Amino acid sequence: MLPLVGLLMPFGVFWMRAHFLAVEPALTEAAKVDGAGPVQTFLRVHLPLATSAWSALAVLFFLATWNQYLLPLVLVDDPTKRTVAGGLGAFQGQYGTDVVLLCAGSLLIILPSLLVFLVFQRSFVRALMQGAVK
Repeated sequence: MLPLVGLLMPFGVFWMRAHFLAVEPALTEAAKVDGAGPVQTFLRVHLPLATSAWSALAVLFFLATWNQYLLPLVLVDDPTKRTVAGGLGAFQGQYGTDVVLLCAGSLLIILPSLLVFLVFQRSFVRALMQGAVK
C-alpha cells in the first residue's frame, strides 16, 4: 500500500493544485468580506467547487490501483496474494494458453473499472472539461 501511495500521491497533489489555482480569486475575496476565515473559506467555498475534481481523481486512482500489474508482481512473492491483473498471468501456460478462459478473466477484470467509470462519468467529464472552457 505504501508504494502505491508514494506513486499516486504526487499526481493527486498536482491534480488538486491545478484545480485550486483555476478557482477565481474573487470567490476567496468574497468569503473574506463576508467574514470567513481560511478554514471556513476552504470548507464552504473551495471544497464544494472541487467535487468534480475529487471524483475524477477518485476514478483515476481506482483505475491505477486496480490495474496494477508490475508492482505487485515484483513485491509479492506468494502467488495467492497477487492482484487480479497479476492472477491473469496464471492462465498462460508454458506450452499453451486457454484463450477462452483468458478472455473470460479479462472481462471480469474490466467489469469493476467499467462500473466505477459509469457511476462517476458525468463528474469525470466535467472535471476534465473544467480547464478547457473559460
